[in-house]
Amino acid sequence: MMQTLRWGILSTGAIAHTFATSLRDEPGAELVAVGSRTAARAAAFAQQFNIPHRPR
Repeated sequence: MMQTLRWGILSTGAIAHTFATSLRDEPGAELVAVGSRTAARAAAFAQQFNIPHRPR
């Protein structure tokens, strides 16, 4: 049985986009949180990658 490793990202830049895209294809990985300097950027990133926990 594979355990799920839950990830959080504290950025919304180019490297974070690449990392989040890679996590979509990785079995046992789940992106669950994002943070950024602005709530608007974090919300946009969260919406793009369907991330449940973000600043409101």
